[in-house]
Amino acid sequence: MGLLLPSASSTRVDGSNRGLTYAVVGKGTFVHPQAPERIGTDADGHPIAATTQAPVISDNPALNRRLALYLLERERISGKIVDAFMNRDTTAAWQATEELATLQHAHTDLADDLAAYEANLGRAASSGTPEPAEQPAPTKQRRNPKA
Repeated sequence: MGLLLPSASSTRVDGSNRGLTYAVVGKGTFVHPQAPERIGTDADGHPIAATTQAPVISDNPALNRRLALYLLERERISGKIVDAFMNRDTTAAWQATEELATLQHAHTDLADDLAAYEANLGRAASSGTPEPAEQPAPTKQRRNPKA
């Protein structure tokens, strides 16, 4: 669940295609002055649905909040990584990369909970009956190193 260089590159290209950014050879890439007006449009200028207004997981607010907090923290750390690479500061880049790895390791249960949520959505859609909004988190079996 990290930010890869191809992801950053495709995001830059998408911003350029949508008219949100522009590049000046030898100077860099900049935010277009009309970006705020263009933010809700696709590459052809047609309006797109505002997806940020509704929660991602509307029927499970606790899981939605955990996911939102994780994504915010991941984006903050990813910004540190990009800044470090832009400044050619390998020490800061490694520290931020370690911070991101620690965050991801600390939230492995979130990935499991999201997978279970999506599986429940799939079962509910195929059966036609709604699932309860709040599913108890499955307990993980712990490995006993002394056994």
